[in-house]
Amino acid sequence: MDSFANAPKSLGEVRSDRSKDSADWTPRDVLIAMLREIDSGTLEVSTLVCVFKIKSSDDPRVGFRMASPDMFEAMGTLELGKDRMLFESRG
Repeated sequence: MDSFANAPKSLGEVRSDRSKDSADWTPRDVLIAMLREIDSGTLEVSTLVCVFKIKSSDDPRVGFRMASPDMFEAMGTLELGKDRMLFESRG
């Protein structure tokens, strides 16, 4: 698939939209939803920082991927994102 612009919403995404609970969708659902927004032109992204925890029962590890003009913009984006997560999760 070259474009996700017309990709349908997953059941998890619909469930999360209704419940406003991030536990209702998978990391893959999140990525596809964001690709849909980028490919359809509704979201114009200049910097992207993805942080993830790898499933492992004996050694949980955290990793990241980033697309950014430089590390400082990526770190600023990450910090602002953390602030927004805290503010929006307070209800």
